[in-house]
Amino acid sequence: MEIKRHYLVEITDKGRAWAYENLDRKVESRDENEIKSLIVEGYNGKKIPGIMRRDEDNAALGVVPVGFASPWLHEMRRTRVAAHVPEKEILKVITPYELLKAAIGRTAENPGIMVRTKCLRALRRVAILAAEMGIKLGVWGSAALELATELPYTHDHSDLDLLMDSAPVEKINDFLVKSQNIANEEGCKLDLELDVLNGYGIKAVELFMQTDDVLGKSIDEVKLIPKRELWSSLEIIEDR
Repeated sequence: MEIKRHYLVEITDKGRAWAYENLDRKVESRDENEIKSLIVEGYNGKKIPGIMRRDEDNAALGVVPVGFASPWLHEMRRTRVAAHVPEKEILKVITPYELLKAAIGRTAENPGIMVRTKCLRALRRVAILAAEMGIKLGVWGSAALELATELPYTHDHSDLDLLMDSAPVEKINDFLVKSQNIANEEGCKLDLELDVLNGYGIKAVELFMQTDDVLGKSIDEVKLIPKRELWSSLEIIEDR
């Protein structure tokens, strides 16, 4: 099973119960009922998917580090819980690309799926732009969780978090400018991450800054990557 940042996982009831029972209760105090709803029971009949995360706890073999995030904000903060799930209890892994593709496919029977907030309205327009430009696009963050659950994860101050597959440099720049314009028109902030060939994610905007390095994030680490390595890898990509 491939484990990468931003991937969502559907989990069996047995796996959810295990994750809840094996939480580190030494972490900050939280409402136990809220934690149980978030990990085990769900909300309004909707189970919350886990989000693959970097493992900082040296977990045992056979378990996958995941995070859970609640749909609602309390005092402008979202309840987040770090947990582990037995790998054998993971039913399905959903990539950001698969999630957006499935959501677009559902808009025919549910036209309101991408119009509730500024963030979702921008997402719908940017997804159309990506299709027109031949760009493979995915979604993560609060918009991804809303599309996966149809619970109100986004609000009118939510950022639009996107993942773009590697592409030629000129196409990346063109898409970045056009998608930023759309986000500005809709009144939300865009965070476009580039899925580069070495398995790291970088902020697309950093690729065009006057710096020698960019900050790369993988499921295992965060490190500075020499920009010349990225430019070389992107220059050999055939236009898709």
